[in-house]
Amino acid sequence: ELAVALNIQPILQNTLDNTIEQIRLLRSSKKALEKDLQNKTSAHLIDSQCTTLKTNSAGLGYHADVAKIDTNSVTPETWLKFSHKNIVKAEGERVNSVALRSHIEHVINETDKSLKAADEKVDNALAERVGETEAARIYLDEQLAQVTGEIMQMEENVNVLVDAIKRKYPNMQVAQTRLSYRSKRPDIELCRDPVQYRLLDEVSEINSSVDGLQQKLQESQASLKNLRRHQLALDDEISIKAKTLSIDRDFCLRLRYELSQKLANRYL
Repeated sequence: ELAVALNIQPILQNTLDNTIEQIRLLRSSKKALEKDLQNKTSAHLIDSQCTTLKTNSAGLGYHADVAKIDTNSVTPETWLKFSHKNIVKAEGERVNSVALRSHIEHVINETDKSLKAADEKVDNALAERVGETEAARIYLDEQLAQVTGEIMQMEENVNVLVDAIKRKYPNMQVAQTRLSYRSKRPDIELCRDPVQYRLLDEVSEINSSVDGLQQKLQESQASLKNLRRHQLALDDEISIKAKTLSIDRDFCLRLRYELSQKLANRYL
């Protein structure tokens, strides 16, 4: 649109320059015709006065040095050519003005069509872009809602795992305390009986269970961290899309509409 406007400017400027020059020529021809008409009116009045003079007319008298041909006088042919030249020149400028008016209308119509076509393309492109941005923002909002839900679920999982690990500690304390007490059995009573092996197995099972829970807790915490990072990225993207919509839809489209309305009202 800007390129079209820049290309049109020199065309309009050249048309304006030609119009100004044509106006100058018209004024020059008008001035010449008015001067010629004024002179002819004066001459007509003089000749009319001469035709009314009689021998008994008032104001008659002798006038020295008038019975001669004035050096500034012209022949009837020259007189006729002068007037004819002024008329022909004026008519030529009138014809040129008619042609120029037609050219001006053509230039205005064509440049107006070009600007309107470019304006329509820009409006359509902006509207399409706004639609794409709005669709992208809606999709991001949905993704954010989904991620937020996953974060809440993952936080709950982390809490559950932490509680499960905590619940293992009392059992571990009981098993280790029993082993500690039984390690104090005297002499031959310090027997590796089935109870002893079962307690050792119990400690091993609890340790294995805690290790598994710790592994799952680390994995859940890592997933939670990634989800929160993704949530921040989505927030940033949504903010960018909102700013883009504010510029393209709330500012550019509205401003272009208001300007087009003002221009339309100006030419009503």
